[in-house]
Amino acid sequence: MLISKKMLGLFSSALLLAACMAPLAPITPETLVGCWEGETFGYRARVNIDATGEERMYSMNGEATGPNAFSYNINDIRFLFQQDGELVPQNLPADAAALPIKIRVEGGELKARLTSFELASIGLRRCAGSTTPAPARSASPAADNGSTNS
Repeated sequence: MLISKKMLGLFSSALLLAACMAPLAPITPETLVGCWEGETFGYRARVNIDATGEERMYSMNGEATGPNAFSYNINDIRFLFQQDGELVPQNLPADAAALPIKIRVEGGELKARLTSFELASIGLRRCAGSTTPAPARSASPAADNGSTNS
């Protein structure tokens, strides 16, 4: 009986470890909305991504901080989610345009890289406690079978 308890303990530990190491869920236009955060070399970023109502267009708000009192507020920067998984900025403010950045979906992360130095990157994952939202319902009446009354 002692062996079976030990085996049960090892099995449950293996299951827990496997669950922690499970691959990240793929990011699609339907699952992009929500809170994302990441950190690298003392730099941190935390952003909220919201759908704008335009097809494949998203709005990002949040903050990036780092060493030497670095702080940058991200206010309503819009991105187009392309078929290849790249998020292309559409309305960078003048102070951000000087720092060209590329954001791509890689696995279950958003990877932000400087275009001039691709090794400088930060991976953003879902915020702790955040879940992948259900796909959004279409706002068009046709998607609701033409019904306008509840």
